[in-house]
Amino acid sequence: MTLMETNILTPEQEEEIRILEEDCRRIEPFGHRLFLSNRLNTHPSMNCFFRAYEGNALAGILVLFMPDPGQAEVTALVHPALRRRGVFTALFAAARRALDCSGIRTLLFCHEPVCQSGTAVLKKLPVELEHSEFLLEYSRSLAPPSAPEGLTLQLADQALIPALAAQAAAAFGDSQAHAREIAGRFFHHPAVTPYAAWLDEMLAGHLYRNTEGGETYFCGLCIAPRLQGQGLGRGMLSLALECALEETSGPIRLEVDSGNMAAYRLYRSCGFRETAREDYYLMRGRTDDG
Repeated sequence: MTLMETNILTPEQEEEIRILEEDCRRIEPFGHRLFLSNRLNTHPSMNCFFRAYEGNALAGILVLFMPDPGQAEVTALVHPALRRRGVFTALFAAARRALDCSGIRTLLFCHEPVCQSGTAVLKKLPVELEHSEFLLEYSRSLAPPSAPEGLTLQLADQALIPALAAQAAAAFGDSQAHAREIAGRFFHHPAVTPYAAWLDEMLAGHLYRNTEGGETYFCGLCIAPRLQGQGLGRGMLSLALECALEETSGPIRLEVDSGNMAAYRLYRSCGFRETAREDYYLMRGRTDDG
């Protein structure tokens, strides 16, 4: 077995990973796709893609997604014909070495319950269920709901980063510094479109549209706390959907925490339907198991 690691993938490497992904999906029909970019990571120079080869064939892939400092989300796939040969163990050992060098101790393993092979691996690790998220996809047969009068959605420019960060910090309870760092990463990502919502001349909210990998994902939907409860979230998402439907024929998706039922009901009322559930299993501290 040969291991390789990098922080940026070539188009050829991305293609072979997508082929592996489809091979795995035929056996276990999971809903999510691997996120093959480091642009939203807090450690962009750190290796986050770990590949294992048997000869010239890609045997497995492990991806680290690090949107928050001190924590990494772990997703892995192993070719169905090459499981139970230590491929995941080797990939995870290589990833842990990189994590230890960067001082990252908290890991979240991303797992869809439909993947029984992943369930078997997690049973051998010192992890506990931390939270779950639903993957929702927009039903194109439904028309987006109407937006409240006076609400508009416009492309946001970088001059709005401080205001959007302050808005997100107030709405989500993040620190101003962290919220501003996240906003900066979104604004500088070539596949992300930032939108600002205005109620007449008042900044009412914002959200981001990520089209990396050929699919459309909405994320970071935020309404100013003082304006919540007025239907602006539904209206803002409706306007964003109108833009996306004009520009893409592919799937339009978003994720929502299973504990945020208010947001879940909002998205369902806008025409989104649940297609998958992803569980996040927490591992804290350095271990020598696995």
